[in-house]
Amino acid sequence: SSSRRFSSGVFLAVSLALRGGGLQVARPLRAAERVAMRLPGFRHARPEEVQMDGEALRKHTAANRRYIQMGYMPGIAECVLRDNRLVYADMQGYQDVELQLPMTERSLHRCFSLTKPITAFGLMVLRDKGKLRLDDPVGKYIPAFKNVTVLKDKSATGPGPRGGGG
Repeated sequence: SSSRRFSSGVFLAVSLALRGGGLQVARPLRAAERVAMRLPGFRHARPEEVQMDGEALRKHTAANRRYIQMGYMPGIAECVLRDNRLVYADMQGYQDVELQLPMTERSLHRCFSLTKPITAFGLMVLRDKGKLRLDDPVGKYIPAFKNVTVLKDKSATGPGPRGGGG
């Protein structure tokens, strides 16, 4: 099913939707203003070539366009990579509404606190590939954590049992 293809953890989707000051609605870009995403080192592939649902991606592009028109975000720049091939790219709206600067593949954005979701995504990819078990001790992968003890509660005098039991 197409939902399985998107939840399998084998693609990287980076979606940056930034909200400009207030609910300014950016006008849709004219065809001449749209640019094709160019990522050096990545070959292009049609979604169907890498077992992805192209229709679902087209619907996603239309949803992005609606969100921009409704003023939820001034613009978006996102892509999907699978098997080191660029499968999907969507850049529309503006990186700066006031200056009417269109979104491009070179637009820069502040990401703020995305470390945890990006790390979690990477861990789930490793888990899906069988290279990591979520219940393995961290010290198995990061030697500096081999002898770390965890205090079960404030009244405990030593580390609690592994696995949260007890």
